[in-house]
Amino acid sequence: MTKIVFDCTQVSFFLHQFIDGEADEATCAAMRLHLQGCQECEQSLGAGQSVKALVARACGCEEAPANLREKVTITLASVEIEQD
Repeated sequence: MTKIVFDCTQVSFFLHQFIDGEADEATCAAMRLHLQGCQECEQSLGAGQSVKALVARACGCEEAPANLREKVTITLASVEIEQD
């Protein structure tokens, strides 16, 4: 099997799926490989995990509307593109 190699842009794109356990195994492997050698992406991972934990504590068992994730993902992607 061929290994997938991610750069920082790809890691940023898949970061939330990775944190939420929604990425496939090949993506997870590429993420872990990149994170081992990239301190900036590792810091982004830590920040994302912290935000997820804070939201979980603040919101408890409340469920977000079904389309919220899609809206947030689209917004984050546009913000990340503007920063590049």
